Amino acid sequence: MGLVSGFREARHMKIAYISNSRFPSEKAQSDQVMAMCSAFAKLGHDVTLFVPDRILVVDEDPFRYYGKPKSFQLKRIPCIDLLRWPRLGRFAFWLQTYTFVRALKSHLALFQPDIIYSREPYVFAFGALNGLSVWESHTVHHSRWAKRFLNAIDAIVTLTNASKELFVKNGISPDRVFIEPDAVDPALFDEMPTSESARKQLQLPQEDVVLLYTGKFLTMNMPKGLDEAIEAVGILRKQGRRVRLIAVGGTKQDMEHYEKYMSNDGVTLLSHVAQSELKIFYAASDILLMPFPYTEHYAFFMSPLKLFEYLRIGKPIVVTDLPSVREIVSEEEAFFAIPGDVPSLVSTIETIIDHPEKSLECAKKAEILSKKYTWDFRASRIVEWLKNVPPSLGASLHQKQDQQGILGSSTQKSFIITAVLLLFLAGTRVLAYFLFSDYAARIGDPGFRILVGNWFQGYGYTFLHETGCVTAFRSPGFLFFITGIYFLFGFENYHALFLIQGAIVVLAGYLLYRLSTSISGDRRVGWLTLFLFTVCPYTFYHYTQYYHTFLSTFFIVTLVFALIRLDQTKRLAWAVLTGIAIACLAYVQGTILVATPFLALWLFIRWQPNWKKSIVAIFIMAGVSMAMIAPWAYRNWTVFHEFIPLTTDLGYGLYKSNNPYSYGLNALGYAQEVISGESIINPEDPLVEKYFFYPEVEDALRKNGYYVTSTYVADWHPRPPGSVSCTIQPQLSEKEFASYWVEKTFDWIRLHYWPDFVRLQAQKIIQFWSPGIHPAKKSLTQWPFGSQKSLADLALFAHFIFMTFVDLFAIFGVAVIVRAKQVGKYAPIFIILIVYTVMHSIFAGYTKYRIPLDNFVFLFASIAVIDQYKKFRIRYSERKEKVKKKDL
Repeated sequence: MGLVSGFREARHMKIAYISNSRFPSEKAQSDQVMAMCSAFAKLGHDVTLFVPDRILVVDEDPFRYYGKPKSFQLKRIPCIDLLRWPRLGRFAFWLQTYTFVRALKSHLALFQPDIIYSREPYVFAFGALNGLSVWESHTVHHSRWAKRFLNAIDAIVTLTNASKELFVKNGISPDRVFIEPDAVDPALFDEMPTSESARKQLQLPQEDVVLLYTGKFLTMNMPKGLDEAIEAVGILRKQGRRVRLIAVGGTKQDMEHYEKYMSNDGVTLLSHVAQSELKIFYAASDILLMPFPYTEHYAFFMSPLKLFEYLRIGKPIVVTDLPSVREIVSEEEAFFAIPGDVPSLVSTIETIIDHPEKSLECAKKAEILSKKYTWDFRASRIVEWLKNVPPSLGASLHQKQDQQGILGSSTQKSFIITAVLLLFLAGTRVLAYFLFSDYAARIGDPGFRILVGNWFQGYGYTFLHETGCVTAFRSPGFLFFITGIYFLFGFENYHALFLIQGAIVVLAGYLLYRLSTSISGDRRVGWLTLFLFTVCPYTFYHYTQYYHTFLSTFFIVTLVFALIRLDQTKRLAWAVLTGIAIACLAYVQGTILVATPFLALWLFIRWQPNWKKSIVAIFIMAGVSMAMIAPWAYRNWTVFHEFIPLTTDLGYGLYKSNNPYSYGLNALGYAQEVISGESIINPEDPLVEKYFFYPEVEDALRKNGYYVTSTYVADWHPRPPGSVSCTIQPQLSEKEFASYWVEKTFDWIRLHYWPDFVRLQAQKIIQFWSPGIHPAKKSLTQWPFGSQKSLADLALFAHFIFMTFVDLFAIFGVAVIVRAKQVGKYAPIFIILIVYTVMHSIFAGYTKYRIPLDNFVFLFASIAVIDQYKKFRIRYSERKEKVKKKDL
């Protein structure tokens, strides 16, 4: 059925076309807007084109400039135009857009249109407009601002199948999206001059083969293949072929960019001319070029006006082999070259020159095909489709207001839901403060406390301030953080520390919401991910402790969010933030450094063929992160006289994770780093000690057959750095201490490589990803109510049930991603999950727990839930529609 009763069957509608750009202008966008308004008016509709009143580059009457009759009205709307000052950037754009739309609303109220039609989604962003909102999408919009209003737009006209598929994947109903490529006005090319007269007027040799390129030379600062065309002409001329390239349509910026080619023999570059004046260039040409490169925009989302003009001209056309081009033409109507491949372009041009009969046949078929793509037919098809948009989707202003409900518009609802979830998260942090702050102040890693205390009190980064024994045995990120808080709020101010940790957890939750929404394109995924993050039972424990897990969570989410935004926007500012996040996370937990080469490789592959910009982004990320890590590495060099980027505890962590007892500890659910409870200092040598287990741990190992004879509990070993005075000789240095444990590890691996060592790695990975609390039985890390067995068991059970369901849904979420062929988009998350899993297997004590990774598990689980919800809604709607049809 139709849209609304007001124009469902009406023959004449009031259409408000909104174009937030200079008008007229040298851009193809304005050509298309003028053509569509003329076509709508030609169908008998009352059309008014609303444009901002801005300073014009082309100060002519628009109808005369575009060669159109005055069949519709043109109204200029006042706005604050600061776009002439480029340094104001996005601020100028948003100010101009906001003031334009605000002023526009009163004009629309007087006009009372049935349809509001625009190429810019932003005009629908500032509240409901009176009429059916129709957005004609010409490019993919990655920005959060644009995506926010997709669901508020009634209908979307898009240019390619790929565009529609992208909208559907992002939750837009297929019924709301209509595919309609661009078109051509045949009248513009009536009464074409002859080739001879056109060449005389342009002073071109009659015997030359003239290649013609029309349109801007750059779009969105992206090359459009003109470089390859110029190079191809040079090669052809060196081969003795009399070819000449004419490119018409360059802007001032284009002409400056291609100034170096101005003197090239056989190449003529001309600035923009009115569309009505193009026919002389078309008449003088022999071959029409459209050598666009293979980029996301050109390959999937474009529908260039020049292609449809070329079809109408009836001359051989050279196009590059892109999916978007294939939707319009085939080898029957055009000659295809490989994108970005100059030899292929040269070969294609030679084929046309050497086979005139085939070229003429293709040109005739192209001209026949052009009759399908006229503005009149295009406008007619769009209007007919709009009349059949389902009533539940097409809505007038009053219908929208009725549907807003108590929460207001969809934008207001989104804001309220997000705010409520963040307040809920903040509330859990406040509750944790009142429940656990005293407990958190009493326990925690003693190594951190000693180092922070000594550092804050001016003794340096040392365990033993009496002797000034420096150390790098702990990564310094968390210590920087704690020392900074104590500096601001006083030494050992645990209340300030607790509250600031809670604030960072809330910020991490918000970033996780932003990440989930941005990468999935669905705000509901972001909301559910934030909810799971908030209610996860284990966060109440680890995010309240005197420990670095909350910082790991914050920085790892920041890193992935910045990297995804870098990929989506291609803005190098996000590369800077990514580098900062890498460095901060490395200071807290150096595992991420192993993942960075793979993340860089992903970006390089992802940005093909624009690999040069990916290299720049990678260098920025690497440069920023190395610059931030360098001061600490330099500090280590000055005190140890060795290259130590961050920490010296890897050797110790390696052996704690790979020793004769590791398998038994994992099998029984104990943490890998809990190898011994106490140690015995050798009375004859204070530099060495012997380790042994807590009695309950040893009993469990013996009872289950995991207790074996081992040098670890039988021999004397060097004491850890900082446990003895560095004035006592001959104490091992920290690097020597690490080397000692590395050697012991490899001694054990060489003797037990198969099956013990291999089986151990598999067992550790299973334990790492088990849904139980991590670690379930780690000594000295019970819950605050750990002494009450019933409450402790309930907490463990609640976490186990919660994570079991989350993990299962996460597996289904990964399947959804794979099925949708979106693995590439989520690859950074998969890389981090894999690297952290492997590093946990190798250095259990270094990677610690999977808690920071659970954020991504929540994301995958949310994707699965929302995917099932969408399918349920579709099935429900289909059943409802069947019942309706049956009743009718």
